[in-house]
Amino acid sequence: MPPKHPKYIHPLSYSKLVNSRNNKQMLTVAFLLLLGLKQAMMQSKKARRNFKSSPQAALQPYLRLQKLAIALKEAQPAAEDAAPHLVDHVEKTAQHLWKQMKDTFAADFEKVLTRMKWPGKDVSLAGSLEHEWTDGVERLLDLQEPELNIQGDHVKPHEEPLVLLPLEVMVRPLDLRFQYHFHGDRPTNKLDKPEYFFSHIMGLLNSYDEFFATYLQPILRKRFKASNLSMTSIFIDSTSALITALLPLLRRKVFGVIPQIGKQPQLLSHFIHELMSFDTSLRDDWNYDGGNGVEGWKGLTWEVLVKQDWFGRWLEVEKT
Repeated sequence: MPPKHPKYIHPLSYSKLVNSRNNKQMLTVAFLLLLGLKQAMMQSKKARRNFKSSPQAALQPYLRLQKLAIALKEAQPAAEDAAPHLVDHVEKTAQHLWKQMKDTFAADFEKVLTRMKWPGKDVSLAGSLEHEWTDGVERLLDLQEPELNIQGDHVKPHEEPLVLLPLEVMVRPLDLRFQYHFHGDRPTNKLDKPEYFFSHIMGLLNSYDEFFATYLQPILRKRFKASNLSMTSIFIDSTSALITALLPLLRRKVFGVIPQIGKQPQLLSHFIHELMSFDTSLRDDWNYDGGNGVEGWKGLTWEVLVKQDWFGRWLEVEKT
């Protein structure tokens, strides 16, 4: 018969239980996995039920579900991949619920941003708006907590660092403005003038850094100062978090331009020069390390020349 068991096992215990098979063999392992799956389904049901009446009330059951999904997945190798379809179902259930909650929390947050006139020149957090904005930030960070913990206290050099969800939402109107100026037929969108969009990003940093330092920095410090993320700049420092949120829209532009100028030596040389200058400015002037305090941020130039494999072509151009 299966061993007696507690009604609840902490998610972090599953891997340890599955790996400690001194006295019990695969029957015990399978039983523990099934117990974990049962707990995951209970949390999923509770989260879905709460979500209909109050998305905020669904947050804690979701976080427990997500931790269980991670723990069950990590336990699979030691359990010789027992019940893979059920574990996959739990993971997909958690992902689906995460998307629902993210969309709802983001939509509520966007309503607050509209009322505070973000990102206009007259942005204001007067009256109850500061409390509502803070609440929206906290809610999105709560939702992202499992994902942040997975990335841990050290972003690998080859990884794209995570964008904090509140900043992902706040950057959306800035992204639309960027696309308007640099993805269409506007005079600002010129292949021979990459400095236009690099300067635009620097302008955004100069314009909004003070706002985030004033209102976001205290939230990040309070939330992460005692966690394993306390030394990870892109989570604990508002300026680095803002830069990380702006990089995806710039990365999309850079990767789109390179193929267009690859066969035009002068344009390619000038572009890489401007890209290097931009990277250097982020590192030296803004102290950006991409979340890797040991090795530092490799930069968009590295992504283009190494990851996108343009180094050979660029070197050929520079030698001529």
